[in-house]
Amino acid sequence: MGNRRNLLIALVLSMSACGGGDEGMGMISGSTTASAADSGGIRGPAVVSPIVVGSKDPGGSLTIDSTADATKGIVTIAPDGGNVGVGTRTPFPGARLDVVGGGGAQGGVGIRVLDTSIPSDLSGPFVRARLHLEPTAPGQRLGAFVSGSDTLNSAGMIFYSTEAWTPTAKGTRIAFLTTPNGSATRTEYMTINNGNVGIATSNPAFPLDVNGTLRAASVVTPSDARLKKTVMSLDGSLDRISRLRGVTFEWKHGKQESGRQMGFVAQEVEQVYPELVSSDGKGIKSLDYSHLVVPLVEAVKEMRGKYVEQQREIASLRQQLSRICAKEPGICP
Repeated sequence: MGNRRNLLIALVLSMSACGGGDEGMGMISGSTTASAADSGGIRGPAVVSPIVVGSKDPGGSLTIDSTADATKGIVTIAPDGGNVGVGTRTPFPGARLDVVGGGGAQGGVGIRVLDTSIPSDLSGPFVRARLHLEPTAPGQRLGAFVSGSDTLNSAGMIFYSTEAWTPTAKGTRIAFLTTPNGSATRTEYMTINNGNVGIATSNPAFPLDVNGTLRAASVVTPSDARLKKTVMSLDGSLDRISRLRGVTFEWKHGKQESGRQMGFVAQEVEQVYPELVSSDGKGIKSLDYSHLVVPLVEAVKEMRGKYVEQQREIASLRQQLSRICAKEPGICP
């Protein structure tokens, strides 16, 4: 308590010395217009917003008020742990800096960091957060970080709830947004939801779910024999492959590739190779095209086996024909 009183006295003396009378800041005595709770603090002239420094809370917090509105212009240093609150008299115990408030055209709680010494194309980062500490429904914002002065249309990262939070369920997702060239509207291009990463989709159903064309120089999958068990040869591939129907088609929705496409229908392939078809939470089916290579290879091997057998039969028939022609030259061409 003595250290805090000494700090207040030092602030009073230094700020009084800088004030130079009524035009600056001066000490408040008990006979001024300040209330008893403000006694011992520092106040500016009545014509401007008052500035009060003093212990105003029963808990002994150091509070600085710059307006008469109890919900604005407050900076508080809590007595336990030294947590700092802006816009609150009771900083959240788990946060070293607790910023509460908002309003304005863009809403939320903002912390702006502007460094004019760095190149202009990198200057002016803006960090904004909007918090629901205990979301009651999916889709509520837990927080946001955006760059640039236009926080509604610049690049950003937003945290959402995916369910109403309980002590045992606190589902969240992260959305990454950017603004395309030639546009003033940002779009969500990537998300992390339920452990899955989605590109051009906000509800990925697989560890990597890309709603569009995926380009890669190489794609590999684990195939080591030491990782596998109950390995069996694939039989009857030629017959099963012949039951598949290749089709051409167009996608109904614009996010997929435009123009005429070729491929298979998942429901038809499922009747032949059910292990190559999967369904997401909405029942939309997907086809693992890459693993169709396996039965195709086996089908080619079956065709080659039939071809070799046919060649043997043809060679045998030619030998028989040669012997017949040797005995009966007249019947051979």
